[in-house]
Amino acid sequence: MKASFFKSALLTLGAIAVLASCDLLKKDDVFVSVSAASTSFINGKANVVVSLSAVSGSNVEVSLSCDGNIPSDAVSFKSSVEVPAGSISTDVTVFVDVDKLSPGQYEANISIASVKGAKVDPSENSCSIFLAVQEPEDVRSVVSISNYSEAFTDGKASFTLSVDRASDADVIVNFVVVTEAEGFAAIPASALTFDNPAIIPAGSLSKEVNVTLDESAIQKGVSNYAVISISSVSDNATVSASKTKTYIEATAALTANLRSDWTVAFEGEYVHEGDTYNVISVGGVGENGSYYIFIYAKGIVDYYFPGDISAYVQMVEGLVSEALTSEEPYQIKTGETGWLYKPFSVGEYEIWLLGCTESGHLTGDYAVGSFKIEASAAQLEAYGKWIGEWNVTRQSKTDKWIISEDYPGASFIIQGIDGDSPVIADIQIYADYDAANDEIVLYTQDCDKTWTYQGTEYTISLVGMYQNSTKLVSGDFDLAVLSKTGENTAKITSGGSVTLSSGTYEVSGMTLFAHDTEGSGYVFNGQVFYLWPETMNKVVANDNDPVFNSYLGKWNIKRMDSEWDNEAKDYKPLGEVSDTWTFEPKLAGHSFTITGFEGFSDLSIVANYDEANGSFTVSEQSFTIGEYNLATLGIFYYPGNDSYPAGNYLWNEGAVIFSGKINGDTIALTPAPAGNYGDFIMYQLFQIADGSAYSYHEVGYDLPNTLTKAQASNTASRAPMKVSDKTRHKLSRGDSQIRRMSAPASGSYRGGDKLERHLPVKK
Repeated sequence: MKASFFKSALLTLGAIAVLASCDLLKKDDVFVSVSAASTSFINGKANVVVSLSAVSGSNVEVSLSCDGNIPSDAVSFKSSVEVPAGSISTDVTVFVDVDKLSPGQYEANISIASVKGAKVDPSENSCSIFLAVQEPEDVRSVVSISNYSEAFTDGKASFTLSVDRASDADVIVNFVVVTEAEGFAAIPASALTFDNPAIIPAGSLSKEVNVTLDESAIQKGVSNYAVISISSVSDNATVSASKTKTYIEATAALTANLRSDWTVAFEGEYVHEGDTYNVISVGGVGENGSYYIFIYAKGIVDYYFPGDISAYVQMVEGLVSEALTSEEPYQIKTGETGWLYKPFSVGEYEIWLLGCTESGHLTGDYAVGSFKIEASAAQLEAYGKWIGEWNVTRQSKTDKWIISEDYPGASFIIQGIDGDSPVIADIQIYADYDAANDEIVLYTQDCDKTWTYQGTEYTISLVGMYQNSTKLVSGDFDLAVLSKTGENTAKITSGGSVTLSSGTYEVSGMTLFAHDTEGSGYVFNGQVFYLWPETMNKVVANDNDPVFNSYLGKWNIKRMDSEWDNEAKDYKPLGEVSDTWTFEPKLAGHSFTITGFEGFSDLSIVANYDEANGSFTVSEQSFTIGEYNLATLGIFYYPGNDSYPAGNYLWNEGAVIFSGKINGDTIALTPAPAGNYGDFIMYQLFQIADGSAYSYHEVGYDLPNTLTKAQASNTASRAPMKVSDKTRHKLSRGDSQIRRMSAPASGSYRGGDKLERHLPVKK
């Protein structure tokens, strides 16, 4: 099993906004949809949203109509709306005059009647808004449990009672504790102390109820639940049809008894009937009772349960209660010596010994050991042939994957799987090595890097798509397999299938997804990321390219510079500054690393070498320095139109900024083509923890420019960056808009399906 998203519930990816190129689309590529911001009228009004699948280069006119059982004289809204060029949506408020309606259930259906400048999305061309009008004498407060603790902490928990409208008198709520509930052990009512009945004061909308648990009433190491349900309310209120129960988990504190009298040893290989197994022996496991053994990749338990052994034991308790079928642990009894005849991959492992009662509940008695399985010489040789740079195709694009060693013979780290986005270009993806088939296996995972955008922190995850759909799914399953087709060629195919509540489907692709704590967020680079099959070609080092080698060494470049003055009022010019760039081989004959940009000694820019014409190119890329994300970006002047005002704009993600070509002791720099909009300049941008954007100074490198062979270093290194420095200038909207953050591409994702919860094990 693989390291995957392991949360209280596995992530179901909902409707997702898409980050992509800022190119404006023609009307034939833009679809119009309508949706309700709320499914019911609140205080006589509701909002619907008219949305475009992508930003249009011209205004889109939309006519709306309404049907349903609300009389036409009781409902009103603006039936003709316009989505301006450059915008993605517009809101429309629908009003209803409740005084004109008799008690009953009502529905307003808002539909797209016609569109100019785009097409109607046939799957989302209408939405419904509901309204319930009560009898005057039956306007009572509706009581529900709106929020509750998921677990007791030090014997304490709470839940919140809410009413949908304040009452003129106190609302009295009575409870019952459910002690016979299917699927879990219920805490007895005598072990719980809380206000029963509870009172929501007149004029109030909520009341917090605190619950105290007598932990001596529950068994050590076993998951129990307190199930508290609303049984009745006073006559001035009624009970919600749902949200009437609270489920609070409780587990008595575990007293760990670390065994000191057991041994663990890796005994090597065991051959039986032609099959080869790895053998681990254990012995001296205690004085009485039974013990179960679980084996994981080293550190995986602490990864998912940092410092919380009780939470881990609670989860294993569930496996024990299910006859231990999920993990097939080895069971040994008092004084036994056990041999585990089970194959394991190359790597380091933890072996957990867990004490168990006669009834099958864990006691909290445990011990941890470890063992290591080394790869054979033949396995390491095959494994090493994957390490290096690979050109990988995805549709019309080519990314440069860098595959490096993780655990020798067992796993890899892959960078560069999305070469277009500076936000995610430096993400590390972990992959398993299948030595038996000489293949690399990619699986779903949360990546090491998080991303802050507009004040919200996002977790970047590698997730899957299935059955050639745009639905994204997370969980514990393989995404892709990299298979050799030649000495330096390979292909990417499906990693297998994913089982959802609706069935089992073939994994058809993968993408990088940035999600917040609610599960919504951004899909990078639109709908298409990697689909199968894709091709891979290894980039082989070439030490004998004389033109490539002539670039190596130090080169001087001059630029005009400025800095923010001490009073933080304005920039002051520093005049001409000389930097020294140092070219070193990244992969001989194919790529360089360049240091010395703007005097930063700790930044290393990657440049790709084109052996066909002896030139190199530098594309947008990002770096992390302390609390900052630093991006090397292209900027261009846009003359303006009806959609965008004139000004400087950042170019698309991953764009080539400039190229260079050597001629003797000089290198001529040339800006990359920017359409009809003008020339790029070199630009550096900070994106700090709150998601705001700052420029380090006004001007980077005006191109074209010339590098001359350096005789001695005269780099003007900058001081280390600090958050408190006043050497930053916030970008104003009129100066430099971040267009890659503001122009969604066509299409949207629908939510995937939840996966069953599995015990996570990273190979």
